[in-house]
Amino acid sequence: AVVSTQSTGAKSGQSFISVGTPNELEQCVHFKLTNFNEYRFLVIALKDGAIEVYAWAQRPYQKFMVYKSFASLQHKPQLVDLMANDPEDRKLTLVYASNTGFHGIDM
Repeated sequence: AVVSTQSTGAKSGQSFISVGTPNELEQCVHFKLTNFNEYRFLVIALKDGAIEVYAWAQRPYQKFMVYKSFASLQHKPQLVDLMANDPEDRKLTLVYASNTGFHGIDM
């Protein structure tokens, strides 16, 4: 997957970041970029029923790195989202929709 990041400045250009392999791009069903406090997460639902969560690594890496991976889910995800339960405790919940309903995973 290729993620575009755009700055709001008039003189700044676009920058692109490569995430994953071309095979993973073909397997992507849905993705969601989420900002939580000072952290940025990329959540990807794959055709094989897995969900991968990437976290943005600051300098010197400047790229998304694997944060968590859920390979054997009972229901295949169609839509994904990441939300904060309690910003004070920094607890995240991965929410996804399948053809049978909505599901949540505490992280």
